[in-house]
This record gives sequence, structure tokens and C-alpha cells, in this order.
Amino acid sequence: PQTPKYSIASGEYQNFILDNTTQTLYGVGTGGNGIGRNKGNYGYPILCQFPRPNTRIVTAASGLHTATCADVSGNVYFTGDNEDGTMGNGRTSGYSSSFVSIPTDSSGQPFTNVVSLTMASSIFSGGAGYGAIIYAIKSDGPLWVWGNTKGGYRGDGTYGQVTTLPVQI
Repeated sequence: PQTPKYSIASGEYQNFILDNTTQTLYGVGTGGNGIGRNKGNYGYPILCQFPRPNTRIVTAASGLHTATCADVSGNVYFTGDNEDGTMGNGRTSGYSSSFVSIPTDSSGQPFTNVVSLTMASSIFSGGAGYGAIIYAIKSDGPLWVWGNTKGGYRGDGTYGQVTTLPVQI
């Protein structure tokens, strides 16, 4: 199958357009997540900001108040509110208006070779709670997860917990 020119990652407060031809990611809407200090007119795509200029993106996903993406080398990035550890930095607080790197997994190894990402909302405790969750697939097949995995979303037969670093399922 032929790759479409554009891919869309839609979230609650931010949406993204990935130009698959140039591997460039743009933010749209009034959320402002992902664009950092880049300027533009709301209503038009604004180039997203990354730690390194000209970062080429191959996949993107967006969720509640956050988004994630991976570059051509499989490095993973995050923007938005660090709800339930979705920033993947070992903490549950903080915010980033630009995309920041998720450098390591739960065992301290480099978190690279990611080819696909999905964000979701987790509902648990009979609907009494909710959270953000991120799933990633690496090029050699393993599935990874981080964020709020309460309610059985971790996929390992347990109720789950808040997972602040990517963990392999």
C-alpha cells in the first residue's frame, strides 16, 4: 500500500499533521503543545519544536493533553502535561510546550527503535478515574507501555499502576 501524503494525530487540546513526504510534524489548533517557541498563526499548521533542528518524524500520536512521536531513528519524544508519567521521565509532574526526548526505558536502557505509537485514555475503578497511556512498538516486535495502566491496561494480567518509564509488556 502507498503511504498517504499526510497522517493525523488528534487529541483533546492539540492536533498534529505529519507530512509523510518531508517527515515534518506540524501542530494545529489553540493547544500550543509541541510548537514550543515557534511562531505562526493559529488556524494554520505551525512547525513543531524538537531538541535538534530538522528532526524527521515517522509516527505521531496524541491524547488527552499530550502527544508523542518517533523520529526516523526510532527515538521517542513527548509534549504536554506529564499526566500519570506519560512524559516517560520517571516523574508524574511537569509540562513541556515543545517535544522533549524520552531517552531510557524502565531498566535504564536507551529507548530507541520505536516504529509505532498509540495514545489512549484509561478508565478504571468503575469509571471513577481516568488517565493517559502510551503504547509503543519497536522495530523488532516488542510492545511497550507507560502512563496510567490502572484498570488492567498494562496487558500483563495485573490491575496495573502508574508507570513513569516505558516498560516492556
